[in-house]
Amino acid sequence: MALMSFREKNRVKWMGVRPAHDGVQVLKRAAAINSATIIHTVSAGKTLYLCYCGMQVLVVADGGAYVAVYDDTPAYFFPVHRSVVVAGSGPISVGASFWPPIELLAGYSVQVYSGALVLNVGGTIFGWEE
Repeated sequence: MALMSFREKNRVKWMGVRPAHDGVQVLKRAAAINSATIIHTVSAGKTLYLCYCGMQVLVVADGGAYVAVYDDTPAYFFPVHRSVVVAGSGPISVGASFWPPIELLAGYSVQVYSGALVLNVGGTIFGWEE
């Protein structure tokens, strides 16, 4: 983790929870129906430290659903967040936490994808940029 470090001045005197970063928290959600929707694009000159990624399938139909990290083409599919959904299987919610966080460089985006007309897929991310 190139940029992240603990920055307390008097570490010896700290007790309890300590701040872990000097960045801006990112907590975002987006939904897609038969399309791909960008949840978040990493700001220029920043690094996104991704701690959590979740996918929720709200209305179920036959089709593919995923949450992916990409620049121009999908670069990484989260293993628990890529599936083929079958009608009648009921709502689905999966999530994964990452520690240490996944580092995404400026220009990369996280997107949620739905591959069917009535397949309502939501994606949630949490982390920080600095």
